[in-house]
Amino acid sequence: AAERMPRDLEGCLVGLGSLLDALGDEPLAAVLARIRPSPALAAACLRGEGRLGQMLDMVRAYEHGEWAVVRENSAELGIGGATLGPLYLESLAWSRGLVQRAGTAKATAGW
Repeated sequence: AAERMPRDLEGCLVGLGSLLDALGDEPLAAVLARIRPSPALAAACLRGEGRLGQMLDMVRAYEHGEWAVVRENSAELGIGGATLGPLYLESLAWSRGLVQRAGTAKATAGW
């Protein structure tokens, strides 16, 4: 399961995109302006707008144990409570594999 992209590519991208400023010394708006994501993805990352913004809010709430926010957003998004946990774990496994592969690539390249 860790080898394939999570089921919702846009959801994955908004999660990654929302953290791009943590990788460098630039504000998120500047990083997104350079990579030019879709307007929906940029609005979600920068302002928490739209369905993708709501998904991002739900995941952040899940990570912080804010269960009332998780229940509200998952109901509005049509994601059943029994589905959310396995999806979250699947995304963690995928991202862990991605980080491990990146570390292996760095070591192989001599970074």
